[in-house]
Amino acid sequence: PHAHARIAAIRVDHAARASGVLRIIIGRDPEIAGLGSFPCEVKLASRDGRPLVVPPRRAMASDRARFCGEIVAMVVAESLDRARDAAELIEIDYDALPAAIALDAALRPEASQIWDEAPGNLCFDWECGDAAATAAAFERAAHVVRMSLRNNRICPAPIEPRGAIGLYDPVDASYTLHSSTQGSHYIRNLLAGPVLGIAPEKLRVITPDVGGAFGLKLFPHPEQPLVLIAARLVGRPVRWIADRSESFLSDNAARDQMNEA
Repeated sequence: PHAHARIAAIRVDHAARASGVLRIIIGRDPEIAGLGSFPCEVKLASRDGRPLVVPPRRAMASDRARFCGEIVAMVVAESLDRARDAAELIEIDYDALPAAIALDAALRPEASQIWDEAPGNLCFDWECGDAAATAAAFERAAHVVRMSLRNNRICPAPIEPRGAIGLYDPVDASYTLHSSTQGSHYIRNLLAGPVLGIAPEKLRVITPDVGGAFGLKLFPHPEQPLVLIAARLVGRPVRWIADRSESFLSDNAARDQMNEA
């Protein structure tokens, strides 16, 4: 529920004893702590040559939550209603931390440091074009118009929300993921080695007809490796699908630009 918080403790004892619960998984469990970070496919360096800052993005938060809607626990149960009832019984102690929720606020000197890897909350400082020629063009111009534009953050909101079904075959230690994606081979390659630590041929990703995406489903999401790990732990297929409220909170957002033109 917090934009930024330290997770002091998670107590799942009552939830684990709830009717129909098969397993409760948290970020500090060895099976989750052992997962790799989601890779970033963007290869971009700052103008001074420093590489793009890519903080570790995990399938589940373990020590700190860094955005409202980040996954902190997973309940696997016989039905959706039983899973929701058990989730209400999970007790989490949060130490709320200052948040940086707007681009201009995040870059101020007094802003809260969100990722240790990105001092000042700056990911990269990049430029292209001919700076001298541009400056000369402004010098020659009869008129110069300045404009500040805010392109606000948006949620893609496809008709079909994110969803995933995970299966595990203990015979050959292979996984099958049914998921609404924009590229099954692409998702397989980003999940298999970097996140799951397995060979690509040990993961099959099946994508049927997709009910909208708008770029949202081009990238891997936390629930995809989580349903696979959960399927291995409980010995049966595990299904998850977002409701609309979950989507608004946890879908990868787009835009959120401030432009000085």
